[in-house]
Amino acid sequence: MKDFPTPVPLGLPREAVVAVPADGLTLYRLVRSDPPTLRDFLPPSPELAAQRRWPELLRTGLSHFLRPEQAERVRRQRVSRIARVDLEGGRGIYVARTGRTPGHVTVWAQAAVLLGVARVVG
Repeated sequence: MKDFPTPVPLGLPREAVVAVPADGLTLYRLVRSDPPTLRDFLPPSPELAAQRRWPELLRTGLSHFLRPEQAERVRRQRVSRIARVDLEGGRGIYVARTGRTPGHVTVWAQAAVLLGVARVVG
């Protein structure tokens, strides 16, 4: 999938989120360890989300990128690693284009499912 639906052409408000099944999509996520751990795929705490004024919908999703170099551009900690996440069909995983950062998407899935298909590549 190269193009994700955006809200405005669908007659929705600009801040709306349009999520689609992530079947067969390969994404990249910044993780803290190699190999990744379950902690790398847990959403931020409600307290952090409240502090940063994130809506609950986005808090429960996880940031990923369409290409590894996009994840590299936002890496803030030298100890971070880039994990390739191959999303299989039929697992109830959804993805939406979110934010303003190029290639940034949000993924909604069970942490254990993401961990099971993640491999550090950089």
